[in-house]
Amino acid sequence: MVVDSNLPDDEKMFIKTWLYRASERKWIDKADRFISLWISFNAWLKSKYGHLESRHGGKICEYELVEKAGHNKKLKSIFNGIKKEERYRKKLSRIELFAIKNMRDPQDKSKYKRVEPGEKEFSSLMDAIYQIRCNLFHGRKNVSEKEGEDWELVCLAHDLLSPIFNSYVKRHIA
Repeated sequence: MVVDSNLPDDEKMFIKTWLYRASERKWIDKADRFISLWISFNAWLKSKYGHLESRHGGKICEYELVEKAGHNKKLKSIFNGIKKEERYRKKLSRIELFAIKNMRDPQDKSKYKRVEPGEKEFSSLMDAIYQIRCNLFHGRKNVSEKEGEDWELVCLAHDLLSPIFNSYVKRHIA
């Protein structure tokens, strides 16, 4: 097992605490678990890649962190293993049906995110999950009714990211 040994202990604890909060609990719904999962995942991204400079100069932005995750060989390897499971494949097939709007400009279809089967499947999944996160965090996903497309997308984002990141943390973050 290769450990992210460069992560300080307090960052490891922060990541693990939020990841634990994202696990199945009767008193929180899937949207809340997705938020907790994202906080943990984002903390890992910043710990792993936050020292890098943006391709535009200055500090690396969150979208670029997600791009790094989409090209992370360890995450992609975990994804390739997990996607062999029928239950996971069904969720992956389901999210592939959606064109996920960028709610900052919902009329511009060129900004829609899609999960693309094939070589770009993992990186496009990371992009799609990030777009769902952006729409949720910036108030453009209605999950109060626990039904409909917004709810389904948030649930899919959780169900697709959670096994990948949980597996990564178990294998690589001591």
